[in-house]
Formats: sequence, C-alpha cells, structure tokens
Amino acid sequence: MIPFVPSAVISEFQYADTADVVDTNPVTIAAARVGARNCLMAIQVTNTDIAVGTVVQILDGSTVIGNIFVGPFVAAAPGDAFAQATFPKPLKCSDNTALRFQCVTTSAQVRISAQGFTATS
Repeated sequence: MIPFVPSAVISEFQYADTADVVDTNPVTIAAARVGARNCLMAIQVTNTDIAVGTVVQILDGSTVIGNIFVGPFVAAAPGDAFAQATFPKPLKCSDNTALRFQCVTTSAQVRISAQGFTATS
C-alpha cells in the first residue's frame, strides 16, 4: 500500500478537551475544510471515571477509523486510566470531513488531546 503523502500541509492542529466528555455524542477535533482532509498523528486519552473503562472511537465524520481503550481511574494504579497512540502513517479523513471522537460507554468520563494536520488532498 502506498502511504498517504499530502500535496501541501495547510495547517497543524493541537486539540485538548477542557472538560470531561461524559456521553456518546461525537466531539469534533478538527473541522471539515473544502478540498482538504484532516490527518491524525497522535492521540492521548485520560479517563477520570473511577468505575468505567471505555473504548474511544476516532471518526472520519461518522465512520470509525480507529479505536483506543482506556481503563477506569484507580487511585492505587493510575496508569490504566491513560492511553496513547502515535500513528507513523497518519489516520486520514475523507475530503471535507470533520475528524471526531466519541466514547462507546455512556457513563465514561474522558479527556483527549490530539495532534495532526490538515492537508490538500
């Protein structure tokens, strides 16, 4: 498979939640742009829920293009409440489609940070 090579990087993005995401509604990381696609290079997820772990889905609009699991927050073992992924070959969205994420578990409480770029297609 030939790796995605953007013809021109339009902008970089860094996204970080400022409050817990506590439901399964999609949250936009990078908005859609006409004639461009969003590319995710890295994501970090923290779970503040003390009882529930969850899968966080990475979305190309409404299509799942990646998943990352984060366990519940346990004060005695806080390492399980954090997950991260780096993508040497960026996860790419379709043209003019928002990059989003959502939790699979309604009661999870997560915060994410994400880094990537928007490029012409």
